[in-house]
Amino acid sequence: MTSWGKISDATCNAELLNAFQRCGSALFVGNLNNSHSGNMSVRDGDAMWITRTRSMCHDMNLHDIIRAPLDGSGDRSQLSRESVVHETIYNETGYEAVVHCHPRDAIAVSFLLDAIYPMQIEGHGALPGVIPVLEFEVATASKAFAANVAAAMKTYPAVMVRGHGLFVGGGSLDQATHRSFVVNDSAYFTLVAMDRGADIKALLAKPYLVRGYGAVASAAR
Repeated sequence: MTSWGKISDATCNAELLNAFQRCGSALFVGNLNNSHSGNMSVRDGDAMWITRTRSMCHDMNLHDIIRAPLDGSGDRSQLSRESVVHETIYNETGYEAVVHCHPRDAIAVSFLLDAIYPMQIEGHGALPGVIPVLEFEVATASKAFAANVAAAMKTYPAVMVRGHGLFVGGGSLDQATHRSFVVNDSAYFTLVAMDRGADIKALLAKPYLVRGYGAVASAAR
């Protein structure tokens, strides 16, 4: 394996199955998905491997992962209902993996704010800037919805859909999964800070965030 668990040969072998199982289990244990929510995919050239509709992402077998062309052709009846979103993201961006999950804290923040801002240093390292919150009249599984999410993900690796869930791209399932946790952590810290009456703008202006993740302190003179 290379960095972030990226699989060099994207065939549905034991290594790819393990990546789906490992990441799906993490999302479930971390309360980012319930028993049957969410879906994941990995790019494979002009196709993708994607979770089957109504599969349990934390308890998958080989039959739960299906290869589908990125041109929309073939039998798609067994694909995740959000397959059109994954397909459009791959066709419009350079991501190698996509995670869609339903993180509790991030969904809660999406009812209150139009963006989620990482206030923790790890958040700035994994997702510098902002996670936009988008709102749609039809907030799932339509071509128009997919086009708008993919358009936003050209700029932002993670996009929150109000009242629905989170779409995250990455170089691998491991990286997209990690980014999903960072978003939910950021949302949790935001909720706690708001509950305590904190000034969110002031927190975001803290020097350790302005300097950025990995910044080296100046040598003493």
